[in-house]
Amino acid sequence: MIVSHVRAIGVECYRIAGCGAASARGGRERYACVSRAFADTLTAMGTAFATEAEHVRDLGQLETADIARATGADLTTVRAWLRGARSPSGRYAERLAELSFIVERLAAVMRPDYIRVWLLKPNAAMSDDKPIDLIARGDYRSVSRGVAALESTPVS
Repeated sequence: MIVSHVRAIGVECYRIAGCGAASARGGRERYACVSRAFADTLTAMGTAFATEAEHVRDLGQLETADIARATGADLTTVRAWLRGARSPSGRYAERLAELSFIVERLAAVMRPDYIRVWLLKPNAAMSDDKPIDLIARGDYRSVSRGVAALESTPVS
């Protein structure tokens, strides 16, 4: 866990609890230093995923609860992403990226106000599962195949 942060000329240093040399208080801690450019890159990457949450919500006219359901995160966590206070990582970031992929493709073939309905509606082509639940289980490919069928249907 990062317990403090110090900026020096061109270097970001973080005091990390639980590893490194023993401190006077008996705990173990160490400092990890990286260049400011690398620290800025890491910050931008984190911000990019937080921005993606906002993009998905707006483009797909989704509710916070929908993003939470699709990613497996709780509502409080998703609200923090949307405020930019936190950024998804690990499997949450992966599910968010998959949701974004699907929402962007759906936006190309249907009205944005119907995207949420489509995600929440049981789909016969997906064994009557709801697309949003398939995304939550990591089975976005099944949903992607359903979107591909929509993309290949001629519009009259």
